[in-house]
Amino acid sequence: MVEKLAANPSAFASTAATFNFSMLGFLAAFLAIAVGISQTRPFQSYRKDGHLTVQLWLVSLTMVELTIGFVAAMLLLANAAGQALVVLNVYIICVCLLMIFMSLSPIVFMLLQVASTTGD
Repeated sequence: MVEKLAANPSAFASTAATFNFSMLGFLAAFLAIAVGISQTRPFQSYRKDGHLTVQLWLVSLTMVELTIGFVAAMLLLANAAGQALVVLNVYIICVCLLMIFMSLSPIVFMLLQVASTTGD
């Protein structure tokens, strides 16, 4: 599979760069949603227990990884370097997908709690 990606690195690089930049915007949108529910009881409990600090560090780390992935994709696009940079980009995308899932899952569950408490 990597050989196929390395055969046409510019197409893969533009796709990887688009993914990384789009996911940065997606994370920013989720942070805006989190700010929107900041006055709710589930959010206050989450913050009071100290989970919010960990959550924000996790989101920040994910944003840094997405930025690194974007830069790596741009390097691949500019240089059309070899297979090693393609493998690095694939690795970064996999790690970013995992980090996005880990960093957004608590926000989604918090939104579900908010939705269930506002119906009462």
